[in-house]
Amino acid sequence: LLSVTEDAAEKDNIKNRAIDYTKRKSINFIGVKKERGPDQKARVYDPENLTLSYSFNEMEHHDYEIESLLDQQQRTAVDYSFSFQPKTVEPFKKTKFMKKSQYWKMLSDFNFNYLPTSISFSSNIVRQYNRQSYRDVDIQGIGLTPLYRRNYMFNYQYGFNYNLTKALKINYTASTNNIVRNYLDENGVPMEDFTIWDDYWNIGEANQHIQQLVVNYDLPLNKIPVLAFVKSTYSYTGDYNWQRSTDALSVVETEDGVFSLGNTIQNAGSHRLNTALNMDAFYKYIGLTKKPKAPARPANQAPPKPGEKITNQNRPQAGQSNVFLDGLIGVATSIKNVQINYTQNEGTVLPGFTPGVGFLGTTKPSLGFVLGSQSDIRYEAAKNGWLTNYQDFNQNFTQVTTKMLDMTAKVDLFPDFVIDLRAERSFTENFSEQYDVTNGQYNS
Repeated sequence: LLSVTEDAAEKDNIKNRAIDYTKRKSINFIGVKKERGPDQKARVYDPENLTLSYSFNEMEHHDYEIESLLDQQQRTAVDYSFSFQPKTVEPFKKTKFMKKSQYWKMLSDFNFNYLPTSISFSSNIVRQYNRQSYRDVDIQGIGLTPLYRRNYMFNYQYGFNYNLTKALKINYTASTNNIVRNYLDENGVPMEDFTIWDDYWNIGEANQHIQQLVVNYDLPLNKIPVLAFVKSTYSYTGDYNWQRSTDALSVVETEDGVFSLGNTIQNAGSHRLNTALNMDAFYKYIGLTKKPKAPARPANQAPPKPGEKITNQNRPQAGQSNVFLDGLIGVATSIKNVQINYTQNEGTVLPGFTPGVGFLGTTKPSLGFVLGSQSDIRYEAAKNGWLTNYQDFNQNFTQVTTKMLDMTAKVDLFPDFVIDLRAERSFTENFSEQYDVTNGQYNS
């Protein structure tokens, strides 16, 4: 075919079609950081707290059907983390008169930490670019426009751990996923000559924001002598999620005007209370235990002679124990271990929420809602103009509540006879409604 082709450009085209060509380039720097010296003091602003990563991958390809294919993937990541040295303050630890009674233990053990345990921040820029152009294989003369695929994202997250006291620990995390559309012109049309390097530090607009607050607290009930047999822990988890609406359903145009359908926000609050009762310690505290049998006092005996067999003379005296009383005590103290678990999960979904989120998040519609509170925010949000006023809006406001109580106990009546008791109770409530907003008034 090449021998009968006279045009040089056509010969190059034929050669190009006959070759299945692929070229790959890659460069990666993973976990690049400056190590801290052995005697160097750690500070919050040290460059040793930073970890950098970078990767770039590129592929070029053409064959009989594909005239040109360019695929580029680039990722840049910056991570920061720092752990503080604990600075625990115990103002009453050395108070002398508090050591004279166990009832002062709760106050003498009081402590707090004025520095967080750790802080962290991480961000990464992800850019994916793909341009693919097909050949005119079957029909000549009809040009095929190239196909483009761009995914430009900027993601980041931050958080901290704070042991406010030895018993109270707080963990907070937040993450945001941004979509970058800087390759679109003012008319929303993609610019063909826009590369992955152009406007590189553009952070884009938030597409989803998620945050979580976790609080764990060891209740100090066991520091009170009468409740020393109780070990109880409480935990709270508050979740918040902000989700941008889709581009296809973000705005509705009608004869009455242009309406924004808003975004969707939802939160959840979870309360957990776990309590363990050590009944043996309780029985011992109130004196409800069987009296040990006292050994009989041996008579004065001469020292044993060499080789003489020694027998135990401390035999229990007969008739000192009360079989009936010991039996009653055994029945009364047959409950050994008791475990009580209570969980309450609540959640709210509010669609049609028009405000966005900032770089560090938001406090709208209220700080309590963002931290997982289930207080009613519908009417206040409508009053502030934060809900869509599209009259035909048909997405539901939803609230869900679930409560669960689980109790277990071990009963040991007789030797080799153990009874395991378990009780469960659950309650679920769902509420859902459609709404519309008129002049700042919420109508269900």
